[in-house]
Amino acid sequence: MPVCDKWVALKIVEFVFCVSCLVTKRVSSDDEARLALLLQKLSREWSLLTSVTWNSVGGAFADAVYGG
Repeated sequence: MPVCDKWVALKIVEFVFCVSCLVTKRVSSDDEARLALLLQKLSREWSLLTSVTWNSVGGAFADAVYGG
């Protein structure tokens, strides 16, 4: 029976670790989205370039045009 108890304890620790990782990922994703919005609002230089490059297609276009 002790092996089963150790196995259950290990699975509980794994579950707690998984939940904590998911919570951390969610918090960091929210922070990243808020920061991206703030930086988008504050960017004033290269207005045409920044308005074009906020998605992946615009980023590829800017790389092709500006060689970046």
